[in-house]
Amino acid sequence: MIGGRKHVSNLMVSIFLILTTWLLFLFGVCPFGGVPSQLSLAGLWMAAINISLLVVTICTEPGIVVHNSTTANQNNKPL
Repeated sequence: MIGGRKHVSNLMVSIFLILTTWLLFLFGVCPFGGVPSQLSLAGLWMAAINISLLVVTICTEPGIVVHNSTTANQNNKPL
């Protein structure tokens, strides 16, 4: 879960960096390199997927791993 201003600012920085790299590719490489428009649309699609998965990852509860101590003790019994 997103908590505090620090996490929100980290999210905004990450989104800014993703969008900036896509825009640099779109306006810096595509016009001069003869990159087809399908490739630039694929780049937009990947940037959108990247941002959406980043937001889903941040907003999802990670959960807790519970170790079963009785199973560990049974496996380590001396003969």
